[in-house]
Amino acid sequence: MSVFPEDKDKYSYISLSGDMIDARVRIRIGSCEVTAEMRYDEILKYPLMYVASVREL
Repeated sequence: MSVFPEDKDKYSYISLSGDMIDARVRIRIGSCEVTAEMRYDEILKYPLMYVASVREL
């Protein structure tokens, strides 16, 4: 299913919003690794960003 209306031309676009993104980022600095995530919360109707884990390597 496309988010683009069928009646639009090929140059039409929509802006990216928080409800379209599920992201995970893993960063390593020295001997520490941090994983952060962003997910859209349907109940809050808001994209939440949080630190999922922190560990020593």
